[in-house]
Amino acid sequence: MNRSTNITLCFIIALAIALTSGSCVGPKKTIQLPSVSLKVGDQVPEFTLDSIDGIGMSLHFLSPDSTGNIITPSAYVFAWTGIGCPMAQVYSPRLNDLYNKFKSQGVEFFQIHSNIQDNLDEIKAELKERPVSFGVVQDLKGRLARAFNVTRTTEVLVIDRFGKLRYKGAIDDQYGFKTNDNGTRSSYRKFKAENNYLENALSAILKAEPLAQTQTEAFGCALGFEWETDQQKLTEEDANPKVTFHKDIQPLLQKHCQKCHRENGIGPFPLVDYKDIKGWADTIEEVVTDRLMPPWHADPKFGHFRNDSSLTENQIQLVQEWVKSGAPKGNNKDAPPPIKWEDGWTIGEPDIVYTTESYKVPKEGRVPYRYVSVQTNFKEDKWVQAAQFISTAPQVVHHVLTFVKPPYTPHPGAGKRFWRPRFNPISLLQGAKRSEYGKWMRRNRKNAKHMFVGNAGGLDGYFLGAMAGDSSQVYPEGQAKLLPAGGTLWFQIHYTPNGKEHESITQLALKFADGPPEEAVESHGTSTVVIEIPPNEPAHKIETEFKFPRNAKMLALGPHMHLRGKEFTFVAEYPNGEKETLLHVPNYDFDWQIGYIFKEPKDIPKGTKLKATAIFDNSKNNPNNPDPGQTVYFGLQSDDEMMIGYFEVIWEQTI
Repeated sequence: MNRSTNITLCFIIALAIALTSGSCVGPKKTIQLPSVSLKVGDQVPEFTLDSIDGIGMSLHFLSPDSTGNIITPSAYVFAWTGIGCPMAQVYSPRLNDLYNKFKSQGVEFFQIHSNIQDNLDEIKAELKERPVSFGVVQDLKGRLARAFNVTRTTEVLVIDRFGKLRYKGAIDDQYGFKTNDNGTRSSYRKFKAENNYLENALSAILKAEPLAQTQTEAFGCALGFEWETDQQKLTEEDANPKVTFHKDIQPLLQKHCQKCHRENGIGPFPLVDYKDIKGWADTIEEVVTDRLMPPWHADPKFGHFRNDSSLTENQIQLVQEWVKSGAPKGNNKDAPPPIKWEDGWTIGEPDIVYTTESYKVPKEGRVPYRYVSVQTNFKEDKWVQAAQFISTAPQVVHHVLTFVKPPYTPHPGAGKRFWRPRFNPISLLQGAKRSEYGKWMRRNRKNAKHMFVGNAGGLDGYFLGAMAGDSSQVYPEGQAKLLPAGGTLWFQIHYTPNGKEHESITQLALKFADGPPEEAVESHGTSTVVIEIPPNEPAHKIETEFKFPRNAKMLALGPHMHLRGKEFTFVAEYPNGEKETLLHVPNYDFDWQIGYIFKEPKDIPKGTKLKATAIFDNSKNNPNNPDPGQTVYFGLQSDDEMMIGYFEVIWEQTI
């Protein structure tokens, strides 16, 4: 029997309700599909979506022996998404582009929402923020996802006009998981996709050619399905679960997650209400098991840090047991008091606020570092006791650093100055023979202008900084940082697009001490511009050192590399011959520029050598690598490289 499908018109119109974005959202429905999971190559049976108003929509396919002039879509794409999932946000405009490319060839696209935490009103609101040009379906209880064994956002299915499942997996390979040397997993982000799986699959189907790849692994958030009953995942002996949300999990989220994941926080979704959190349970278990979240990359065998956000093995096991038992809520009386998070200036009323001009952050792609200068116009020295950065689009501001460029001649209003070591530009040539100094100076001439923005362009430390989730700095009573009279502030802003254009304005608020402090906090760096990483080199080592000319108290350490950075270590070689590993970052992640603050200041005696060792992976095994075939040199952009070991200290003022 000849059969055609009129899904192009009646399916969308009858199933969905129109939105101002031009998209369609399906109301509550049931999906009639086999309980067994369908695999690539299987024939997809006709199935029905029933709307809450009782209108049933049947999806029909063309039979292989069809003849005649039958109008039918040439293929169907089902693309899974989820509100708040960063990868779903990034891929939304890409799916729009693919739809616009293939719609004239009869390909129909549908966006599928299967998460329990995504209700109809929220889907509507999301589509106003991130509109799509094709149909949108709410898959209650995840029946459609279960039928095809779809487990992640960004996963797509391609069904041809005859009802055969031809492709299942990722949209492309720009984002994904990688396995580190120690067996842990981390995420990666390539400069651009090398394999456009979905586009290639559609092109092959339209040409009636075999597909080069029929199945790949999608990189996205785990889908959170609604259980058929509250006890669906609980066995009888687990009817009174030992681990519950209110008693065990909520306190962990408050301490380790809600700083970012809350209303008006920089996290892509809040982790406050049980209903939302239950839907994210599988994702939470996955990211804490792989130690992707909370973000913390220090080797626990070395150092003790005040800002350690990581979970212990016992805490991770609690999360795993909670999810395994069905993410039970528990008793409301066990819930800890909610945390009242403050928006706006958390450091108190600032003495001054500096504001950058607005900047349009694109929907996707990599954005070069943005540099903005602001003249302070102070006629006397100021001592910063607290600082805070705020952005109008915090979700796309990865980190901000500020540098201070002092006036060329001392300002008449300059006051008491604490001793600090004079920066030696020759130190930036560490690793080169003296006879090679001229070669490296000529090679880096193009970068020279950036080294005059203050703090040697960041190679000798920075003034103030903030990264995602850590926007404020408050120094203890008696400590402060110098903002010299007549100085100029330079902002370095790193943006990370999230699938939607944003207008971003960055503000820096400062609170000043009444006068010079007892102790001046200084930031420095041990670094080099002598960087020449050969093509396809998997473990290129670069070492620098800084010799302490006076006794000091070390407050914090921070490694800095770019996309080929793999590993970073700080070692103190003391005058008595002893060595101590202060910090080891075995799996460096460019997307998280973390400063590691010691729980207690570390006494560093005069003559100590602080040695920094960086390992770079310029091979094809590093998926973040823009081009393994290139020799890589020092530069400011992320496809160049840097090697800086930042350290924050208080110098002894008497000898």
